[in-house]
Amino acid sequence: MFSRRIVGWCVDLTMEESLIIRAFDQATALRRPKSGLIVHSDQGGQYFGKVFQKRLDKWACRQSMAEKDNPY
Repeated sequence: MFSRRIVGWCVDLTMEESLIIRAFDQATALRRPKSGLIVHSDQGGQYFGKVFQKRLDKWACRQSMAEKDNPY
């Protein structure tokens, strides 16, 4: 099941790992997802960061990434 509701977002001057971690933490605090959640993103380097990967592991999320230069 899914929702079109935005559940986690953050803005900053730069696109660093800490930015997506803040948005992810906001979303997980609000929705408390079950294990197996699929987190889809592009192949930006911040999504490969160690801290973000630990967050995915903590929530037992599966990571999905689009092909390079393809947002779908």
